[in-house]
Amino acid sequence: MQLKETAVGVAVFLAATFLCVHEVSAEAAQYVSPGQSDYQMNNGTPPTYQYHHPAASSGSSTQQYPVGTLGVLTYPAPQQPAVQPYPSYSYPTPQPATQQYPSYPPSPLAPSQYTSYSYPTSQTATQQYPVQPTSTQYHYAAVQSDVSAATQLPSYTYDQQLDPRYQPVYHAAKPRESTAPKSWHPYMGLETRDGFDITAVFSYYEYKEPSLGVKETSSTPFLGLDISGTHGFGDGWFGTLEGRYAFVDVDYQGSGEIDDRSVVNWEWRGLFGKDILFEEFSLSPYVGFGYRTLFNDNRGVTSANAGGYRRYNELYYLPIGIHPRTHIDTDARLTSTLEFDAVLHGLQKSDLGDVGLGDPAIKNSQSSGFGLRGDITYETKNWAIGPYFIYWDMDQSKTKFAVDNSSTTCGNAGLPTPCTLVGDEPANSTLEAGLQVKYHFF
Repeated sequence: MQLKETAVGVAVFLAATFLCVHEVSAEAAQYVSPGQSDYQMNNGTPPTYQYHHPAASSGSSTQQYPVGTLGVLTYPAPQQPAVQPYPSYSYPTPQPATQQYPSYPPSPLAPSQYTSYSYPTSQTATQQYPVQPTSTQYHYAAVQSDVSAATQLPSYTYDQQLDPRYQPVYHAAKPRESTAPKSWHPYMGLETRDGFDITAVFSYYEYKEPSLGVKETSSTPFLGLDISGTHGFGDGWFGTLEGRYAFVDVDYQGSGEIDDRSVVNWEWRGLFGKDILFEEFSLSPYVGFGYRTLFNDNRGVTSANAGGYRRYNELYYLPIGIHPRTHIDTDARLTSTLEFDAVLHGLQKSDLGDVGLGDPAIKNSQSSGFGLRGDITYETKNWAIGPYFIYWDMDQSKTKFAVDNSSTTCGNAGLPTPCTLVGDEPANSTLEAGLQVKYHFF
């Protein structure tokens, strides 16, 4: 009986204890903090607190709330619903608000679009930090670090000088081009080229006076050096200056024979012409002015005991010519020259005093005659080679009267001393033919 009463007493005590605990639990919510082991597992992350609401279903309705200021714990009101919309937080940033303006340069992908940049205004911006849908937890320390980063955002100042809408269009300087017209043909051009040319000539020389049976022929090659410079003036017009020096030794035949007499030739020319281009060839007509001088030293005694003397010849002439050109291949062309030289004025001086008989020097005007010249050359970018010729045909000069004080000359003529000497320069011709080699400097 006593054991039965003891058992009943224990049962009543346990029931009373259960009812008491259940009652306390229903009256108020309980705050639960994670244990020390949970804090260590989060690698030092500040602890968070879980709020359990009695009206919620099982533990899935737990709402996470962070620690506020570090070291201070804040708790929501017990009436806070277990499930609520994700809140967002706004706070002013030290960085002013920005507006978008076009920048330079334009985007290469869309020329009509401009990359934008920002410049500050006087407005105050607010930065939104929403709760992420996948998170129910806030860490204010992380937000504060974002605020610090936001204050470092760059700002830009609008500069009108960089705006392409206010800049003049830039045009690069064009490289200097030759003023001569260019052949459209893919081969070497057919126009007259600017630059300098040096030409060496190697030729045969011959001088004749048919009426007296006089002939001089070269005993050594006739050697010459020609230098010329050409400049284009635009629209195919060009000008050329030429200079020449040549010399040769000749053998004389006439009043006896004498060998190795010297001949020296100087010549200067100025030419002006125009290129006329066609599909497969070009023509470059030209005119100009030329001056030629020749010195022949025949001093000495011939095999017939005749005395020789020095001769000086000057010619002023008008060259009229044309340069036809045609293609050979991509790197070469064929150029030729055809020229007629109209003599304007000639002067022949014979120094008869060299004979030693006391005769005077005589000057004869020789203004009737002409010249011809031509060549054909194979030309590359720098080199040219080909045959050439120069021919002069002069008529007899005007008669010249001079006082001769030579008793020998006058006596041989059966005249008293002094006597009148009558002299003229007979009709003559000069031929020069050979090979020329030219180098072109750009």
